[in-house]
Amino acid sequence: MRMLRSTRITRHARRTGTPAAVPTRKRSTSLICTALAGMAALGISQTALAGNPTYEIVGPSEWNLPIVQSANVFMQTGIGQVSGSQWDDSGNRQNIPSTHLIAGITRFAHLFSLKAFPNTGFFWEVLVPEISVYGHGNSVSGLGDPLLDFTAYWKPTPNSLVGFQNIVSTTFGSNDLSDHFWEYMPSFIGDVNIDKWELDGTLGMGFASTRHVNGTQTDIGNMYFGEFAVLYHATESIAPFVNFNYQKNDSSTDKATGAEMPGAAPVFACAGPGGCHESVVGAGLKFNWSANRWLTAWYSAGVSGANTVRTNALYLRFVNVF
Repeated sequence: MRMLRSTRITRHARRTGTPAAVPTRKRSTSLICTALAGMAALGISQTALAGNPTYEIVGPSEWNLPIVQSANVFMQTGIGQVSGSQWDDSGNRQNIPSTHLIAGITRFAHLFSLKAFPNTGFFWEVLVPEISVYGHGNSVSGLGDPLLDFTAYWKPTPNSLVGFQNIVSTTFGSNDLSDHFWEYMPSFIGDVNIDKWELDGTLGMGFASTRHVNGTQTDIGNMYFGEFAVLYHATESIAPFVNFNYQKNDSSTDKATGAEMPGAAPVFACAGPGGCHESVVGAGLKFNWSANRWLTAWYSAGVSGANTVRTNALYLRFVNVF
């Protein structure tokens, strides 16, 4: 059945960094700051604090892809993040003023194959985040930075897949919600089905351009990430799953002064100067209406981390293949 079942489209979303003028780790209670608190898949202003590992937006069976001559995929993901705590430098959890983020990620992907490359498939994809953050009597809404994706994959057997993905985060979102830096995120992807069990995962890193905001220039540190999901296909219609995500951001640097700045990446950012990391565990259900249409819901929460807002998010995704 998996025919066009989780046709990949993933990732991204955006997040943001933290500008050159943030002095301390506990710093912001400002809306965009404490707000983004960890919202996977969308981007918020460069002054926002965001937890939620970048690839937390990846759903179950993400890499269970078919080899097809041509197919299109539309995916809509809804995300709700309540930010009420963060990890300090020592990994202790502490409360912060609560903010809320509601986001949508609209994605369109096209899958195709070439006769010259047997057992090999390709797809390109465009992802556009729509974001709304509110709290403390303030709010901000608009489009996050769009992402572009091109992936090639190979199926050594009918029930397994390995591939290489290339995602580029742009700077074309609303000014208040843009990261203001480009990032290239290459990753290795894989999927294997064993009877009713399915294992799905991603491992990669990111390289960012210099951020230019209000006359300041910041060298953004590298990011490193991994995600892994285990599904059990109980029936043709229902598949419960658990997933694990980890991300680490290196610190950023003010080019003019050499001062250490908060690390940043699409979706995931550090709360104060220096690097940061978080481990996130989630669980949910995938409901298959047919081979070409399904709905997935899951909840994810941070279990450990340092110098970042704790992930506390609910995801709802609809996929239609045509």
